[in-house]
Amino acid sequence: VGPRYTVARLVIGAGERVALRGPNGSGKATLLSVLAAAFAPFQEHYDGRAAVRYNPATKFVYFDQGMADLPLDTSLLDYVGEVKAVNNAQAVAVLAKAGFPYERMQGPIRELSYGEQSRLVFLRLKLMAPNFYLLDEPISSLNAVLRSTMRGEIKRLQKTLKTTMIVVTHAPLNENSMAETIAAMEDGLPQHLGAPGAVHSRHPTPLAPRVVGAR
Repeated sequence: VGPRYTVARLVIGAGERVALRGPNGSGKATLLSVLAAAFAPFQEHYDGRAAVRYNPATKFVYFDQGMADLPLDTSLLDYVGEVKAVNNAQAVAVLAKAGFPYERMQGPIRELSYGEQSRLVFLRLKLMAPNFYLLDEPISSLNAVLRSTMRGEIKRLQKTLKTTMIVVTHAPLNENSMAETIAAMEDGLPQHLGAPGAVHSRHPTPLAPRVVGAR
């Protein structure tokens, strides 16, 4: 079986924000999972020959839309408190700032709605102080008000901390506000790269992948 992803050269530079666009089944989420697996060589599906290379200084986090690893029976306080250098008082403060009442902080994560769980996961990822985010539909489960807030937060992270992001989203408004480069996906490959508004979901003449973020 040959490789699923073969790109001549695709470079995501420090501080770049790239959105993956494409219909269901085009390979957006799968590409993110491949990138996540390549960062963790102990995983069984990692191929040491794969040409996925990270800067040694990369501090990586991955938001999985399915949140399969979320410990539902753990309290919100314990979940946030697992982050190194975050004590109980700090955990209470950041949860309160995120809109979680104190009485709910002590309850299990399973009592939260899906949207609240998404917010909690993203909050914990931020506390880990990464410089590279892989985000699979990070705001799709939120209501309109929270989506707007989260879009602003993601943009703020990039502008103030110069974090690098690859994000999957289906909504053009989210793409335009969260990314500066769009990669249109077809058959598991980023076939067309460009600025928001310049790349269309259907492009009759696919372009060869080119360098993103090269300085």
